[in-house]
Amino acid sequence: MPPRDLVLPRERYEEKYERALRKLDELVRFATRTTCRQEAILRYFGEKCARPCGTCDVCRARGNKNGGLRAPSADELTLVKKVLSCATRMSRQNSRYDWAPRFGRSRLIECLRGSRNAHVIAAGLDKLTTYGILKGESQKFLNALIDGLERAGLLETTRSKYPLLALTRLGARVMFGERNFEMDWSALPPSETLPQK
Repeated sequence: MPPRDLVLPRERYEEKYERALRKLDELVRFATRTTCRQEAILRYFGEKCARPCGTCDVCRARGNKNGGLRAPSADELTLVKKVLSCATRMSRQNSRYDWAPRFGRSRLIECLRGSRNAHVIAAGLDKLTTYGILKGESQKFLNALIDGLERAGLLETTRSKYPLLALTRLGARVMFGERNFEMDWSALPPSETLPQK
């Protein structure tokens, strides 16, 4: 029988399509991240003790003062930990470093800003301790901050039926104060709560 005459069940095509989308998402995250590429590859294949290589384009940009990447100040780190903490409280915990996401970016921002949106209330997000914790920040600033945290590898958008925002292992370690990170803070619009430099 020629290959063109083979017929696969519709479910198999849908599975293949979803798998292809997940691979594409991983590739986009890899291409846009601001953490060491070699470290990301080693971690992908299970290396737990991977460290920045110092030779990839991202590591070389860190050495370049014009690269824009830097570690957060104490105030910026507190802000980031609030975002990560809210993301974890909106997820189901599987283990210390692993959470299953339940909501997307919009719900995270609404929760952080203390929105009274019907979806937020119905989901019980107004009962979380992090509800309204960044009510002074604009939606534009929080969107840009989440973009930066995704590029830094602390958050990731997962592909399922809907795009969900998940905390990564690195994000969990930053939240617990076990690891630091760098990102391009100059790409963010002005914050309402951070001291202006």
